[in-house]
Amino acid sequence: MFIWITALRFDPYCVPALVCLMFAGGSDGVPVEVALERLAAEEAVVPSVGVGASVMGAALAEAGAELAAVDDDVAEAEAVSSQDEGADAEAGGPEEGEGSEQDQEASDEPTTWVSCDFSDVRFSAEFPQGRFGRCERGDDGRLILHLEPESTPINPSPWHAFTIESDEPRTIEIEIRSEHARTRYRPKISLDRTTWDVMDFESEGSSQFFTVEVGPEKIWIAGQELFDNNDYQVWLAQLEERYEHLQRIQLGRSEEDRELPALVHYGAGNEWLLLLGRQHPPEITGAMAMRTFVEALLDTPVFSEAFLDRYNVLIAPNLNPDGVAGGHWRHNANGVDLNRDWFSLEQAETQAVDAFIRELLDEGGELVYGVDFHSTFRDVYYTTPGDYLDKEPDFSFDWLNMLAAAVAPNPVREIPAANPAQGNFKQYMADTHGTHAVTYEVADDSDRMVIDLIATHAARTLMAYMLVRPLPDEAD
Repeated sequence: MFIWITALRFDPYCVPALVCLMFAGGSDGVPVEVALERLAAEEAVVPSVGVGASVMGAALAEAGAELAAVDDDVAEAEAVSSQDEGADAEAGGPEEGEGSEQDQEASDEPTTWVSCDFSDVRFSAEFPQGRFGRCERGDDGRLILHLEPESTPINPSPWHAFTIESDEPRTIEIEIRSEHARTRYRPKISLDRTTWDVMDFESEGSSQFFTVEVGPEKIWIAGQELFDNNDYQVWLAQLEERYEHLQRIQLGRSEEDRELPALVHYGAGNEWLLLLGRQHPPEITGAMAMRTFVEALLDTPVFSEAFLDRYNVLIAPNLNPDGVAGGHWRHNANGVDLNRDWFSLEQAETQAVDAFIRELLDEGGELVYGVDFHSTFRDVYYTTPGDYLDKEPDFSFDWLNMLAAAVAPNPVREIPAANPAQGNFKQYMADTHGTHAVTYEVADDSDRMVIDLIATHAARTLMAYMLVRPLPDEAD
């Protein structure tokens, strides 16, 4: 089956000068290699993307702009204060408190439960993703919940998730006091664990203060929306049922013997796209982006069929199920940041992905690109510098030019960086396999509709870009 590109045609899923993908037979298209020659003759830089040299610049930017026309709900993303991944902070707290812990053995539950009973009000983190450390009643009657990390040292990402119940309706004042770091997430409230609203709160030092109405009906409070290991199982099962070409696999088992679930699509060739997520448990906006990205990859008219006909795809959305179950700030069950373990490969989770990659390479597979979804204080795309690798040096830059045009006026910030000593997935892809990858970071406070908008166009533009790459035999 041959793919042609129709020049200067438009429909909602076509991109002039680049896309309208059609199969040979009765089309007015031109072969891919001809389109590539035309595109290579034009160069431009989209200002909202980081510095670099573009091979396809202007045509790619035009393509992204036309692709944006598919949606009419483009909205400007909320500005988020910039702070790069890995920043540190310190905070202290009193040593006294009360509470209880109960050991649990079920593999889909945390290793410990935490709850506090003040007789008139009950707090509980007795559910997957639930977390706080200990609690106390202050001299002024305020109820104080201390947030404690699973281990130290640790990135400053204090996570909290708990429920509150009271025998009688009442108003209570709560302080969330973070240990070892300033608070990161704006507290959110839900009556059903599904619909969430940001709470009114005040911050001072390492604490957040808010007032809440409680009663016999359970309410949920958390740093972000909840999406636990069971939610992943349900989502993956739905995708497997909806798309017959997807195969459910188990990459391996985590350090606490939980499943590392994944879906695999096998295309006609040997080229692979890798999609990873949830190395860091609290990074929910990254998980949101990955879910939307995957669904757009699988179900965009014209693009998906052509893309999946050619490419193989690994979808591994939940690489740290132990941390997710335990409501960890960042680490796995061994207190290790998985996104610093890709060179040492000492953890079961990174070992499982590495083994899958080595097996596909042994079978003649070729890694083309990797996307690793995360969250931080702003929307940003950490890429491998173009001059760091000989293979397709402008891959990330050109794709992000397309994305920037598609989602304007929302900014697309690229930060090219090589950190050979850090051991993150992007660097592992570059240094171990000579292949580009991106750390796709979503701001904690990004508007959820904008997250979906950008992730949808990220998938569409990446498919468009990868479809005009020369086939392996043509590249040789």
